[in-house]
Amino acid sequence: MNRVTARRSASLLGLLAVLVSPVATATVDGITGPVFDLTASQDFITTADGNTVTIWGYGETGGRAQYPGPTLIVNQGETVSITLNNGLPLGPGGNKFENNVSMVFPGQTSVTTTCTNGGTDTTCVDGLLTMEAGIDGDQVTYSFIASEPGTYLYHSGTRPDLQAEMGMFGTLVVRPSQGANQAYNHSDTAFDHEYL
Repeated sequence: MNRVTARRSASLLGLLAVLVSPVATATVDGITGPVFDLTASQDFITTADGNTVTIWGYGETGGRAQYPGPTLIVNQGETVSITLNNGLPLGPGGNKFENNVSMVFPGQTSVTTTCTNGGTDTTCVDGLLTMEAGIDGDQVTYSFIASEPGTYLYHSGTRPDLQAEMGMFGTLVVRPSQGANQAYNHSDTAFDHEYL
């Protein structure tokens, strides 16, 4: 078999594989809730040139920080509960109050917070936007009802000019009550592929 015939055969086989293969659908990867346990921590990402960049990010407790944070997937009408643990390092000069953390959920209403103090001499604090967890074992649990379907942002509510820039943000997907293959509760919003 000469080169031209071999190329034509390979092209024909590739085309045939595409035509007879089952239809693939893309779905968003994420953590399915409605209960989540996350930790804010320092980590790194590897860049295309082989270097590394330090990030602060959210991740599942016991895992690495992610950039962006994990996609949280819930169903409309569920009561969502997100416990945030603070795993950030001490601030400049060993200041343990410098790196408090929190989360805010734009588009979600009636978010309530609960503090669990796991440390010896710190407590959660009321920040400018929401309750914050200190770095001495504090946890803050944020709860709300996912009342409207859609795709939402979540991000740090503590020094967002620094913490969101460092990577403390992610996506909340609220699936509609009428089915996961629709964007909203109307058949006209049905989809085959889903991307963030």
